[in-house]
Amino acid sequence: MNATSRLGTMLVLVLLLAACVPGSGSAPTRPATPTTASQLRRVIEDGGEISICYRGDSRELEALVRPGCFSSSCTHMDEVDGSVEVEERSSIRFHTHFVLWFDLPGKPCTADCGGGKSLTMRLGDLPAGTYSVWLGESQVGVVGVPQVRPDDPHACLWSYSPPMPTPTPCRHIGCLPR
Repeated sequence: MNATSRLGTMLVLVLLLAACVPGSGSAPTRPATPTTASQLRRVIEDGGEISICYRGDSRELEALVRPGCFSSSCTHMDEVDGSVEVEERSSIRFHTHFVLWFDLPGKPCTADCGGGKSLTMRLGDLPAGTYSVWLGESQVGVVGVPQVRPDDPHACLWSYSPPMPTPTPCRHIGCLPR
């Protein structure tokens, strides 16, 4: 096989993989791992899962944001960045940037979600009220901040996990296991 044929074959494999790997912002309920290349890169921009919780015994809130559920034995985080903007008594806007590498060890990946690092973002002591929550340009929910902090030191007010995309049959090389 000559160099041009090999390049064409590799391009076809990459296109097949791209057709089956969930898009940015999707979060599978089990680890997502490509199965046919030795290493693949995935960028998740303004996507992921968010939990808003109290910090210890204080009234301050913080958000834990992670890219989704990815196996710790096959996924390595390359870049993690994000910011949050809080508009008093109005909205909380998150912007995230995750770059993950999938390393295929030649054996099944572990069925855990520890492969994507998370971001912890401080929101501060927000006034009681209702806030719309945004991830990038998409409103993903509404959180209510109560007047009185709950007694539980680990109390969380709200969490968001994007819906799973509708599964599509995938019967060719490069598809993720379903």
